[in-house]
Amino acid sequence: MMDAQHAMKGRQKLEDLRRKKAAALSGNGAQVELEAMTIRLQNVEEKLQQVESERDLLRRQKEETAVKAGSLQDDLDRARGQVSQDEKTVAMLRKSLDTITMERDAAFISREDMVAQLRLMKRRLQEAEEEQYKAEEDAAALRAEIKLLQASEDQSESLGATAEQLRLAEQHNNTLQKELQEVALRLQQEQQRVSMERQRSASLNAQNQDLQNELLTMSAKLAEMEEPKQSRTSVTAPFSEAALADSATSKDGLASEEKLLSDEKAKVEKALIEKKLRELANMVERQENGRQTLLAEIDKQSLEIERLFVENEGLRLSVQQTTEIAARWEAQVQDCIEQNNELRTMLNQLRLEQSSVTAPTDAEPSDLVDPHAGDGSPGYKAALDSWKAERTKLKIELAKALARSEEMNSQLAQQSADMNRAVQAYTSLSNLYKPVLSSIENRLMQIRQDTPDVVFAGM
Repeated sequence: MMDAQHAMKGRQKLEDLRRKKAAALSGNGAQVELEAMTIRLQNVEEKLQQVESERDLLRRQKEETAVKAGSLQDDLDRARGQVSQDEKTVAMLRKSLDTITMERDAAFISREDMVAQLRLMKRRLQEAEEEQYKAEEDAAALRAEIKLLQASEDQSESLGATAEQLRLAEQHNNTLQKELQEVALRLQQEQQRVSMERQRSASLNAQNQDLQNELLTMSAKLAEMEEPKQSRTSVTAPFSEAALADSATSKDGLASEEKLLSDEKAKVEKALIEKKLRELANMVERQENGRQTLLAEIDKQSLEIERLFVENEGLRLSVQQTTEIAARWEAQVQDCIEQNNELRTMLNQLRLEQSSVTAPTDAEPSDLVDPHAGDGSPGYKAALDSWKAERTKLKIELAKALARSEEMNSQLAQQSADMNRAVQAYTSLSNLYKPVLSSIENRLMQIRQDTPDVVFAGM
């Protein structure tokens, strides 16, 4: 449409020029004016061609700007899709966080249930042991009654009652034996769980063996000290009998005095040995308590070391991920800097092109003024005004497209930054809850390991 209007305006100008030329030919100096009009016509045609080329250039720039705006719009749509996906990911992470919290609460509840079951099992074990002791006492009492009944077999009147009591006692004994078997089965099941603890106590037996050897040594010394006492008494008896035949008064006094001295000395030595034995027993007990405390401390330190290893691994992974995030941020900053440089270069090129287009067009009105035509032809002025309006419109559209392009670039950078923050939040959540889950698992394992200890302590 615009091309047809420009062509029509150009034809009108040519017709006006021809009419003027024809009118000028009828007067004086027609040949000179004809040549001048021809030159002017050529100038006008050249300027029209230049205007057409500039208009085509602006149209191409507009099309390129539209293509760039479309690509930026596509990038913006992709960024919005990525942001929506990141929002979905964050929602999923929040759901998983709630699930982890619920699982942690369930783990605490299960731990409390396990402790309660363990206490109940310990109570049942104590009750079973008490029942076993009562059954053994009842069995011993029944055996004593059976012996008494067998001792009174000659009494004929009590035979029927004795047989009935024996039958009832046997039934009661069978019932108690069945209960004892059930209790023994349960005890066997519990003992299987504490077999590991008994194996651990094997090392303690080796230490106790040394102390027992010392106790045996002290007992042997005590026996050796008792032997001289007996030998003295055995030697003193025949000596005193021989002395009675010779001189009863002097020898009896001396023998009794020596016997008293030896008895007092033996008593003192025996008291010392018993004191040493008690001290050794106390020492054994203290060593056993110290060993148990040391084992408990070693287990506690082992768990603490494992926890520290897990935390150290989590910190190492966190540092590594932080380094990777920093590297990605640096790469993104470099990309932003390069994009800003490219945008500045494009903006400078557009400004240079705009200035190169504006420079000749600003000079056109003075060049297009015809000194021989007075105020100028109306068609030429209309074409010039139309061209100026179109040029202004294209410049406005170009400025709007550039502003829109810069806005889309800023939105794209903002969406990319939001995506990186979402990824960083996901990584932070993972690093936060992995040690928590690991500590919960370690606590559950510790509860399972402590269960045999409690059962063994109850036995």
